[in-house]
Amino acid sequence: MFFYHDTHENRRRLSLGICRCSSSGPTFDLKSLINEGRIKDPHNKAVNLTTPDVRILRSDPEPEGSGYGKTFIFAVNSDHEIRIALDSDRSVVGSVKHETLFHNADVLAAGEIAIRDGIITRINDISGSYVTDGALEAKPSFSVAVLKAFNLQKRCHKKDARQTVLVITPFLL
Repeated sequence: MFFYHDTHENRRRLSLGICRCSSSGPTFDLKSLINEGRIKDPHNKAVNLTTPDVRILRSDPEPEGSGYGKTFIFAVNSDHEIRIALDSDRSVVGSVKHETLFHNADVLAAGEIAIRDGIITRINDISGSYVTDGALEAKPSFSVAVLKAFNLQKRCHKKDARQTVLVITPFLL
């Protein structure tokens, strides 16, 4: 499990007024967005969702077209439910961050997610709130939680020499 509640970072953000545990921004249950085997745009269910690609490592440059209001984030709770939302600038009141997705609850996994034409193409483990960076490689429980939540068989491989990344061969949920 990854924790945010009552961590040093949580207390620091609370003191600065930038903790987003109870933000009112929109979040979505991934399962509720699936229709005919494709993930639909939460704002237009007639359209398959397409998002920008996501980084492999936090230190990598942002992929073209990504950033706040464009990149989707995800988290997996202890019941293997997946919630997603557009990532937002923490300094904006009401913004959505990882801690917003399950309102500060502990999570099994968190990161960024890329979807093309309603099909998940990549996830990473980048979450400052839950400090998951590197967990895909270092913590098998992270990968197992993601695979179980997405109902997949293990399809991890080396993307490059820097890190093992879960690059999901396009699939339908």
